[in-house]
Amino acid sequence: MALTFSAFFHTIRIFGGTAGAIYMGHFLAQREKLHSNLLGLHVSAGNWITDQNVHAMTAGLYAKSSGMAAAGGRAIDLIAARLRLQAYSLSILDGSY
Repeated sequence: MALTFSAFFHTIRIFGGTAGAIYMGHFLAQREKLHSNLLGLHVSAGNWITDQNVHAMTAGLYAKSSGMAAAGGRAIDLIAARLRLQAYSLSILDGSY
């Protein structure tokens, strides 16, 4: 009898943990999409802050690139990676509170 109750409660405990992990994974993915879209609204071509960041990063990467176009592409990739990291960090904060 005790073994049956122990197995039942253990199954419920495992199921609850799995369901919570699945829910949090879905929640974080949705919040990351939201934050990525909201942050992306402020990063556009023609915006002076974006242009200044791309130019500065291109200048910094030019010495280790095969040309100006490659340095510009790498700069844009790095800025996109920064935005993804920021969106992920914000989604983690949303899940913590």
